[in-house]
Amino acid sequence: MDIKKTIIIVLRTSIKNEKDIKKVSEYLNIHEAIFSWNFDLEDRENILKLKATKEIQLEDLIERMKLLGYDCEELL
Repeated sequence: MDIKKTIIIVLRTSIKNEKDIKKVSEYLNIHEAIFSWNFDLEDRENILKLKATKEIQLEDLIERMKLLGYDCEELL
């Protein structure tokens, strides 16, 4: 992994519990641009933090999360 090409993305989500995480984890685990991910459900924003390549298409990721039934938006 080239550190210079790695970015951290922080997203606000509507994920509420472990069942929801399990539902999206298959997609996150197979996404070719994502190296690692984790949720912070203790945060009121239900944060999803991703470590990914700069080539990640964030709009596609957000759209896929919506198709899976969850709101998702980048925190800047």
